[in-house]
Amino acid sequence: SPMVQEYFNSKLDVLLPDKKLERLEIRKDDFNNFEPDVQRSYYNNGQVEITSRSIKPEQPISDVWRKRIVPRKFKRIKIIDWIDTTGDYYSIQFTPDGLKCEFLQYLINTSNNYFPHDAPREVTQDERYEWDQHLVNKITALGYLLTDWKYPSDRKAVVIQDHKISEVGQSWGGAGKSILGYAIGHVLSQTVFDGKNFKPTDDFALDGVTKATRNIFIDDIKPNFEFQSIFNWITGDLAVNPKGKTRFNIKADESPKILLSTNHAIRDADQGSVKRRIAYMEFSSWYNQDHTIVDDFGHQFFYDWDEYQWQLFDNFMAECAMYYLRSFELAWNKKGEGIVPPPMKNIELRTLRQSMSETLLQWAEEYFDPTGPNLNRRIPRKDLFEAFMQFA
Repeated sequence: SPMVQEYFNSKLDVLLPDKKLERLEIRKDDFNNFEPDVQRSYYNNGQVEITSRSIKPEQPISDVWRKRIVPRKFKRIKIIDWIDTTGDYYSIQFTPDGLKCEFLQYLINTSNNYFPHDAPREVTQDERYEWDQHLVNKITALGYLLTDWKYPSDRKAVVIQDHKISEVGQSWGGAGKSILGYAIGHVLSQTVFDGKNFKPTDDFALDGVTKATRNIFIDDIKPNFEFQSIFNWITGDLAVNPKGKTRFNIKADESPKILLSTNHAIRDADQGSVKRRIAYMEFSSWYNQDHTIVDDFGHQFFYDWDEYQWQLFDNFMAECAMYYLRSFELAWNKKGEGIVPPPMKNIELRTLRQSMSETLLQWAEEYFDPTGPNLNRRIPRKDLFEAFMQFA
């Protein structure tokens, strides 16, 4: 109340003279107390402690960066009923509350490669398994990005690509990939870069990253993006050179995790060193220029949400971290990794297509046309090469 404030203002000089302030202990900026197998997230009503089996809200908060406290209250609501794994198959069940979570519904839609919004149909059992695997992939990849601890065996950049394979250089856009990136920024301290103008080798490339930053999101990277140039960001220390300020180093254990989105394939993504450092997510073409999130939900995400929708979102994000830790513990995919990959066929095809060039592909489709004479017969390499050169 104004009276209480008035009273304290009049007493401030007596209560906190300079001499008393000098006796205060100086806190160094070591507020990142990360440990394996547990994730601590911070909300206005306390710390949320997440392990592979439980989510405990309203725990007391210890030293933490102010930027890391999410300006909402966390109230526990179960979203994912269970995730089951049998052999290579994953199945997933959501709670009735969970099905009201718009962010989850958006992930279900962006994992649907089987029919467009205006022509629904029953899916086959194999399609169902594939759809569920796409969901478990997105849940565990999000969980990885939302977990502070970095297991030495599991240090990757997460890359969001389109499921639809288009001509190299052509992009479909509008698939809703950016929304997933921005969603992370509503739970973590995040620095976003525009991929079209982003050069990892620039001296000030990481301007804007601080010691409190937990996620770097590079949105819409160009087809020729040099992935190798960010290797050391993923596995080693992060050297940050902010404009007009002193350079600083973030230790590998405390550096932010990295998310990239692209309408293309990553260059040289089939090479061993690159392959090991990437975890993929794939987005369907459910959302496109003609069908947007507003068409499905009647409003924008984030800005138009009520308290209940935010609670569903916060719980879903906490469960993603829980299932990432569980997947890591039980080796759902393989030992030493927590992210379940999506079905990889299209990603591998897209990578091959980008490295072989459109010209070679067009020539081969014509030359090896099933109605022509060249399929399933031995052809001298010299003849093949000459035929290609004539075409090109």
